[in-house]
Amino acid sequence: MKVLWLTNMPTIYRVYFFNELGKYCNLDVIFERYCATGVPNRWNDSLAKNFNAKFLNTKNFGREGSISFGLLKLNYREYDRIIISSYSSPTEILALIKLKLIRKKYILEVDGGMIKREIFIHKLLKKFLISGASIYFSTSEMTSKYLMYYGAQKNKIVKYNFTSLYKKDILQDPIGIDEKKDLKKKLAIKTDKLILAVGQFIYRKGFDVLLNAYKDLSNDVSICLIGGEVTNEYKNIVKTNYMKNVIFIDNISKEKLVQYYLAADLFVLPTREDIWGLVINEAMAKGLPIITTDKCIAGIELVKDFENGFIVPADSESELLKLTNLLLNDEYLRRRISLNNLIKIRNYTFEKMVEQHLQIFSREGDIDE
Repeated sequence: MKVLWLTNMPTIYRVYFFNELGKYCNLDVIFERYCATGVPNRWNDSLAKNFNAKFLNTKNFGREGSISFGLLKLNYREYDRIIISSYSSPTEILALIKLKLIRKKYILEVDGGMIKREIFIHKLLKKFLISGASIYFSTSEMTSKYLMYYGAQKNKIVKYNFTSLYKKDILQDPIGIDEKKDLKKKLAIKTDKLILAVGQFIYRKGFDVLLNAYKDLSNDVSICLIGGEVTNEYKNIVKTNYMKNVIFIDNISKEKLVQYYLAADLFVLPTREDIWGLVINEAMAKGLPIITTDKCIAGIELVKDFENGFIVPADSESELLKLTNLLLNDEYLRRRISLNNLIKIRNYTFEKMVEQHLQIFSREGDIDE
């Protein structure tokens, strides 16, 4: 089977997925650009082990935008399956229009989506772009509602297990207390408990909420934020509130990051908006209890209160602090949640994700010409 996948950039988790998928089909992936503006280009051709990678000659704008007419020249009819995963990109909008005009069936894959208030013309444009696919890959119930709001038919929507994990990345059992203590020592964590947060140091991630919420946290708890160069805002919050156990860490290797996941006792993502939030998957894979917000689709899809962690209202410092103290002071609850998370996340692997895609690719009628 010959498959064409159109997407914006080669994020590493997508490359891993394409390599796994490419074991089972003839896969061509066309990327619009190498990386987002301000982010180093880490692509090299050796990353594409099991798929054919091609980059368009695009005019880039903004952080991730681009425009290219290259996709208009493709012979789409030579492919058995076509997947578009960046429907709002000007470049892929052109591809969508061409596919509609030549009546070539295609699949639309969406990592996530939240319905928001918008002007009528924006809604009309989204409805034009989203409606018309033969199949929709959706990550969650919320994403499926989003797709239906913009014209997708319910019977054409298929959920898949969106992830950044291989099966081998998920612990079989939670690590013990003594092992966590040893890891803390290796990482120079001097407190008994460690709260971990991972993500870009930007307003949307809500780390200002986390810091303000934890200003009165016990001195026996360290707060480690990993994700970039610390901002002046975060420094000022720490300084003003005399917070002694806050650790800021720039971007680090995956191997080093895993050590922090394993050493931590709690994972917090206080986001104001995440259309998924793959760090939730990664934290669950190491058995961490999760606290995130009602604006994180991964949290809404994967986390249930008292079962896998807690969902709090975005921007709620009081709820965040209350539930953090509850988890840190209840070792039995943390242990039970840790076990539940390892069970819950077990099917969120690249292997499972590929299996789900191949099942849909093999369906006749809906996507065959």
